[in-house]
Amino acid sequence: MRKKFKENIIYILFSILLVCVGILFFYQRKILGDSPIYTLGIDEINYIKLSNGFKIEFRLHECRFFPPFVFMQLPFSAMNEIFMTNLISFIFLFYSLIKLAKKYFIPKKIIFLNLLFFLFTFSVSYNFSNFYLYDLPALTTIILFFISIIQKSYFYSLFWFCLSLLFRETAIVFLPIFFYVFSKKKIILATLIILIFYFVPKIIIGGKICVYGIFSNSIEKFSSLLDLIFYIKVYLSFGSLWFLGLAGLFFFKNRNEYIYKVTLLFFLASILGSLFSSIFSGSDVTRMCFLMLPSLFIGTFFILKNINNLPNINYFLMLLLFFGFFLIVGLLPNIIINGNFNSLDDYILSNYVIVIISAILQLILSAYLIFKFFCKSN
Repeated sequence: MRKKFKENIIYILFSILLVCVGILFFYQRKILGDSPIYTLGIDEINYIKLSNGFKIEFRLHECRFFPPFVFMQLPFSAMNEIFMTNLISFIFLFYSLIKLAKKYFIPKKIIFLNLLFFLFTFSVSYNFSNFYLYDLPALTTIILFFISIIQKSYFYSLFWFCLSLLFRETAIVFLPIFFYVFSKKKIILATLIILIFYFVPKIIIGGKICVYGIFSNSIEKFSSLLDLIFYIKVYLSFGSLWFLGLAGLFFFKNRNEYIYKVTLLFFLASILGSLFSSIFSGSDVTRMCFLMLPSLFIGTFFILKNINNLPNINYFLMLLLFFGFFLIVGLLPNIIINGNFNSLDDYILSNYVIVIISAILQLILSAYLIFKFFCKSN
């Protein structure tokens, strides 16, 4: 018990350290920035307005009534309350990923190294400059839901699932996991409660527009699948860690058949959730792929665990981390490169040399690591 407590303290302190690195490295956006790239987006402004008790036009944001309701009861400013909620969520996001990895008996060294890899990915780092969204608490609660599912805890899995829905509706894609894990009576009750949490706020607050609006112009939205830029954004969300993670998941084996099947179900649901969210979001593709973090994290640590003892492998892992760092330097404003840009796209285009070189070298290193994994497996 004492040893477990000490381990948890170490995990929390390491999570805090990662968040400190992120905050020191990436700028926080301001409502009135000197450059358009630092200003808040529509989503962030709407959440701040709602938390201040103001009405907004976008009904879907208005349907996420729970966080603004809580923030209005607190004595601080709405911006500070949302900021602190996301700061704490970031700490527990990393902490929950560590706890998730422990369920697969992954060594601490691999866990900590893997967290550093993902810290320097666009989908994770992007959230350091967007501390006024609800993405962080939504994903953190999804990971806690997944941990509860692995433990077959009905109450906690349902609790974390519904709490995630109150921040963002994306968690609904994980509903089918209940059908595999629990009994029929529990499935019926869980489905009823989850659908109430999902639909009732939309019906009461948003009405028909909010319930059916997401399906409007669906053909036009699905046409984004034909755009090359869509796939470029998807790739840049995690870079070459896509390949490491997917390769690890494809060859993932676990002596516990239950954990194996639940892991694959969670991965498939994450793929569907990321795909549909990306299609309907339009320009926020890389942000929507944030949902893939837990699954890719699992796949990547499976690869790292199997090649960990190979000669000189640590040099290649450090190089992968190094080029991941420089890739994100070219993708997000930071203390090394900053300036007056009209958009994030303009910033990336201005640093295209850094982005292309880092992405290619990162890809080559990932291919080498996967090759070494195949050689060892055979």
